Amino acid sequence: MTTGSLAHAGAALWGPAGAYLYAAYERLQSRLFPGLPPELPMVIGLTAYGHCIGLTRSWPSGARISVAPKVFAEGARMVEDVLVHEMLHVWLMQTGLDHKHAGEPWYSEVRRLSPRVLGHELDVTRPKRRSVRVPNPAYGPSDGRRTLVRKVSDDSAGLHAAMARWPMPFRPARYYIGPAIAVATY
Repeated sequence: MTTGSLAHAGAALWGPAGAYLYAAYERLQSRLFPGLPPELPMVIGLTAYGHCIGLTRSWPSGARISVAPKVFAEGARMVEDVLVHEMLHVWLMQTGLDHKHAGEPWYSEVRRLSPRVLGHELDVTRPKRRSVRVPNPAYGPSDGRRTLVRKVSDDSAGLHAAMARWPMPFRPARYYIGPAIAVATY
């Protein structure tokens, strides 16, 4: 039996898109995430939630990145930005930090990486949350509590929504215009 690299498998399974995805990973890994393994399992296919363009999941054997086929229709720059976003999730997982978008480690790493990814600093801080009392919509005989405690953000939800999609929302208009990359998928 012949063994090969994941990059060869990616090219065999998904054609030019698979080859580009693994080549982009290698470039980004050496430049931005030298602590990540030289190869990582990646899949081009529908993500678990359908609306995601990229998704990272942890498996017993390590992390795996999925990229939606529609990303390749938008060209190389979009593929690389989706991949760097997912690689950040992997990096945080492997370093034992909170890999979710709302965590301080995510904000900290975005600040660290933005000069090299975006070409400029990104001065962002994690929105603070506070407890407030709100009217209880179920107030009545079955639930006698007039108010409930809810957490609200002191900052606008817009910044956090943008940070959850970093680096895409911080790119200039028309940044992603470029030729599509052919992807062999259903």
